[in-house]
Amino acid sequence: MDCHFTIDIETEGITIRVHGALDQTEVIRIISSFTSHPLYRQDAGILFDVRGTNYHPQYHEVFSFLTEYRVRFRSMITGKLAFLVRNGIQYGIARMSSTLLSSYLPDTEVFLSEDDAAAWLRS
Repeated sequence: MDCHFTIDIETEGITIRVHGALDQTEVIRIISSFTSHPLYRQDAGILFDVRGTNYHPQYHEVFSFLTEYRVRFRSMITGKLAFLVRNGIQYGIARMSSTLLSSYLPDTEVFLSEDDAAAWLRS
């Protein structure tokens, strides 16, 4: 199954919804897509909804992503980043990954509820 994603850019922030097979290459493609959009603001809050995927990155992928993110995107994303996941496994992996990347990511949290994620982004 291919990766399909939608990106909504509004004044309140950015919502990215991903479905299908997701890997590091697709994540980079998604980030490149919204950071190059003419309406993109680097301080916008971002809701990254991965509930439609079954992505469980391996340890080496997290560090490989870190290298690429640090070089290409670190200064381009300064607003809050909320990951919306569907279950405990995704939650744990997302929390671990965001902790490992915390010195390079903006303010990041992981949520199981879209309402909680949206409220945190607005706070």
